[in-house]
Amino acid sequence: MNHSLSAGLRDLLSDGGFVMPPLILLSIVLFTCLFRLVLDLRLAAQGTHPALPPIARSPDPLPGGEEAVTLLRESIQWRLHFDRRTRFVRILAATAPLLGLLGTVAGMLKTFSAMSLREGLAGGDFVAAGISEALITTETGLSIAIVGLVSLWAVRAFGKRLLFRFESFEASRVLAKWPPPSSC
Repeated sequence: MNHSLSAGLRDLLSDGGFVMPPLILLSIVLFTCLFRLVLDLRLAAQGTHPALPPIARSPDPLPGGEEAVTLLRESIQWRLHFDRRTRFVRILAATAPLLGLLGTVAGMLKTFSAMSLREGLAGGDFVAAGISEALITTETGLSIAIVGLVSLWAVRAFGKRLLFRFESFEASRVLAKWPPPSSC
């Protein structure tokens, strides 16, 4: 099974033309970044991520007024960190179909070049190889983008829920420090 899988991947790389290695590299970087985002969010959900505000990690009362400012600053830094990472993943996912399109154009150029040769059966083999290259790179680019964007959507949804939970927790902690006026 491993031998057939490696042979299949090798054939896919050779049949896809020069665009396949960058597509494979892009997919590795994309899914590594997604995995890192998931890991950061899981650590944040457990309260063990080092970038989280201290209030989300400890149930101790807020000691002073400047603690709320520090808490807000760290919360904003966490949100910026998360947004920057998701933006990078979106760029990678948007690049995959463009690389696939580049492979499509290269395959079609190979096809038209073979058609211009008009060497009978040998020309037909080149036409088939060019069309195959065009379809393989298009399919690979679209597959990477679709899986990447759906995964990013799920990660962002979890991240938004987590950030909302932390902000609610922080707000309740800050509000608990100051009792409501007696007239309420």
